[in-house]
Amino acid sequence: LAAYPLGVREATSFSSCAVDLALGDCLLLYSDGLVEAIDEAGEQFGYERLVETLLVGCQRRLSSSELIEFLIETVGGGGAGSGFDDDLTCVVAMRTG
Repeated sequence: LAAYPLGVREATSFSSCAVDLALGDCLLLYSDGLVEAIDEAGEQFGYERLVETLLVGCQRRLSSSELIEFLIETVGGGGAGSGFDDDLTCVVAMRTG
């Protein structure tokens, strides 16, 4: 599901949908600051690396708060990146048993 971000266009309509999370599923909501973070090579982190990082975090069975910390450190900290130049929002929802 894709749409313009909130507040970008005055007359934008949004649709809604329901998603059933199965046991062990993880839902990540994030702002563009996460994928647009610039690494030491001057390249954006990007969607592909975000998916790879998310999968690694899920395989480690991290809690939602641990997963957010792992994403932030991997994308923009811990010596791997130059930090964040944009706003950053991350929300993780997990279905656990």
